[in-house]
Amino acid sequence: MKRKKLVYVGIALSLLIGHYLGSSISMFHEIRDVPMAKQEYSADESSVTYVGHATALIHLNNLNLLTDPVYSETVCFIIKRHVLPGIRFEDLPVIDAILISHEHWDHLDKATLKRFDKKTPIIISKGLEKKLESMGFTDVRGLDYEEHTTLGNVRITAYPVAHRVSKSSSYLIEGDKTIYFVGDSGLTDKFRFIGDNYDVDATLLPIGAYRPRLWFIPGLSVAMRTQHMHPEDIPSAIEMINPDMMIPMHYGVFKLTYEPVDEPLAIFEEVVRKNDLKSKVRVLEPGEKYSIRGEKG
Repeated sequence: MKRKKLVYVGIALSLLIGHYLGSSISMFHEIRDVPMAKQEYSADESSVTYVGHATALIHLNNLNLLTDPVYSETVCFIIKRHVLPGIRFEDLPVIDAILISHEHWDHLDKATLKRFDKKTPIIISKGLEKKLESMGFTDVRGLDYEEHTTLGNVRITAYPVAHRVSKSSSYLIEGDKTIYFVGDSGLTDKFRFIGDNYDVDATLLPIGAYRPRLWFIPGLSVAMRTQHMHPEDIPSAIEMINPDMMIPMHYGVFKLTYEPVDEPLAIFEEVVRKNDLKSKVRVLEPGEKYSIRGEKG
């Protein structure tokens, strides 16, 4: 166990040094603004609005669910965002619940969470409840894998992912439609359980923060492959989950690892073209909404 911790400390230090000494990070770049039209949500619609990074507003069964909300300008003290959130905080509708996949700074942002009503239900991986309770939240629901909670007519179940540095969960959200939010994960056979047991209307999958993948640094290379998906992993993930639509996330906002901030989307679009996945993929600009239509068959 001690050796394992030392490995993770070494990984963290090497990434931090790389950020400082390389071109991975700049605290002086301009944050790109995006057109932000205030979205309206009808009672009977099912939709996903991409806010940025792993933050998305899911409207389902007339409930508003917000995933991994991060509105701060920086995370981890030194990593500055490149793009503003696609929905201004003050333009968010009333949030009926917040879903947090794990405790990393770019997913659990205390500065952002402090801005919400403390009665807002928080759904988080079991074992992390005290982090939210210490902030004053009164309805914190820690879910172990395959445990669920309900909000109105919506059922939310936690499932495991491949992101072992932190206790991480993905969430299957079932209402009039079924949405699968992955959070952070490397490519994993665990996705197959979702595809085999559920008809997923839309899934949000991460495509960024995957470098270095270098054969001459085997420990770090393996760690990155098992923690974050590369865009080239997405066809396999789609094959296992078998969603009607896949929405990419976790790219273009924070430069967390060595790849250029615009590289994940560029590679992803080429992968989509080569694998003839255009009909299964929807790339959303920050603030853009995808409406889920059609009846389940």
